[in-house]
Amino acid sequence: MFRIESVYDHACLYAMTKAMRKTVRRKRSRISHVLGWLLIVVVTLQWLPILFGSRYANGTDWVSLIVIVIMAFVVWREDHLNARISEKRMMPTQKQAVTTFNEDGYVCVTESATTEWNFSTGHIAAICDMGDYLVFVLNKTYVQGYDKRTLSGGSIEEFYRFLEEKTGITVKKI
Repeated sequence: MFRIESVYDHACLYAMTKAMRKTVRRKRSRISHVLGWLLIVVVTLQWLPILFGSRYANGTDWVSLIVIVIMAFVVWREDHLNARISEKRMMPTQKQAVTTFNEDGYVCVTESATTEWNFSTGHIAAICDMGDYLVFVLNKTYVQGYDKRTLSGGSIEEFYRFLEEKTGITVKKI
């Protein structure tokens, strides 16, 4: 039996959002990043005549520059921004969780609820090793994060073998 105590702080939520983006949202994320950076390049190219003195900037040029700077920041810091939004939306009673893994599944206990999950239901789409965190990606909307540093009941390698045996999913290092 393995046990993990997790605190859903910014670092954990960041790992969760990044794992989701790199697995089940991978195709959509790539498309949006390519389109975002392409738009940034196009607007930047439109500023070249202004920078070289061929013409003067007007109001729409300045607005487009501000929008592109904001867009570049959002594309660059997407996972951190999503983690911040998640922090704001999370109920205070869900910020800490104790999860116990056994042969049949796992039980997650927070201040507000206790949830039981069976490995046999096949609800886990991906399992990701995100540095200090282990993330279960359930679908395009839901993830579960676990702080590996608080693992008790065995080593991390034993825990990974246990999860791979029970779920049939290989742990991906991201």
